[in-house]
Amino acid sequence: MKPVFPGDTRTSVYINSRMLFLAKEVLGLKNFSEFCELCLESYVMSEKPIDPHPINEYVKELSARIVRDIRSQTLLISENEAAKLEAEEYRLNRETAVKNAAVRVFLKHRDFARYIPENDPGFEYLDQFERAVSEISQLAGHDVDPAEVIRIYYQETKTKPVGSRETGEDVFGRRVLS
Repeated sequence: MKPVFPGDTRTSVYINSRMLFLAKEVLGLKNFSEFCELCLESYVMSEKPIDPHPINEYVKELSARIVRDIRSQTLLISENEAAKLEAEEYRLNRETAVKNAAVRVFLKHRDFARYIPENDPGFEYLDQFERAVSEISQLAGHDVDPAEVIRIYYQETKTKPVGSRETGEDVFGRRVLS
């Protein structure tokens, strides 16, 4: 600010850098002199003692708010991570239960490969396949998709799907009309 009254002088003041930042950026003042003038004017006009460090109170409030925000974000992140872990654990438990149930049914029905629709062009074993899928669902305690059962069968038996669509033969080497 430019001197207004005769005798206005310029002086140097040593201040904490965060106080200068708050005076300029947070309070919207152009320079620290303006802040000092406002404080002194407030003190002289009100005839009440003012807090000698009003910025410190603001810094305390601001830092407390930042700490609260960080804690709430951390809580949200940890809740989100917990939900992800819970979902992953559920997925793994379901996958294991379905796989174990499927293997039990595969062992019970040694000719399960015939039940798979792509190996049964005449749909002679469709009822057995549907019963096997429902048995797997019941044993696993989860709803199971027939495509999932077929995928597990090929994974567990380490075979590849060889149905009438690809080779013109079923799994047993019989020629199938397409």
